[in-house]
Amino acid sequence: MKITSNSKGFTFIELILTISLLGFLAIAALPSDQDTVPIALEGAARKVKSDIRYAQNLATTTGEPHGFRATSVTTYEIYNVTTGAIVSSPLTNLPMQEDFSTNYEATSFGAQNYQIEFDRFGRPTLGGGTIIQLNYGGDQRQIQVTNTSGYVGFL
Repeated sequence: MKITSNSKGFTFIELILTISLLGFLAIAALPSDQDTVPIALEGAARKVKSDIRYAQNLATTTGEPHGFRATSVTTYEIYNVTTGAIVSSPLTNLPMQEDFSTNYEATSFGAQNYQIEFDRFGRPTLGGGTIIQLNYGGDQRQIQVTNTSGYVGFL
């Protein structure tokens, strides 16, 4: 008499090992809190760069000078140079005043006196060559506005 075994399933040990391995892989894939620090800094830097470009675009499309200025180490605004009025956001229709502590945790400017103004050709009339530094703890990100062309880019 011959005894045959039916091996169509998994043993209990194989199931436990597979579930344990999947658990270890899932834990390794979870982001840690340390990885979120550069994300907040990068998000703030991209927002500042975008808003400076928006001020530059407003100057070229309206023919009126527009600018960017830091009002404290954590806040800035986009404004019309001629009237001094703060520009409304095209997205929210609210004044374009940003506070880093609202959306970007502990991000701050390296200095409080950043100010850049653009003429109707998109060239900086004030603050050309400025390097804007953003800090988050020991990490930093820099944005430069080229003096002659007005190119806004990361360093």
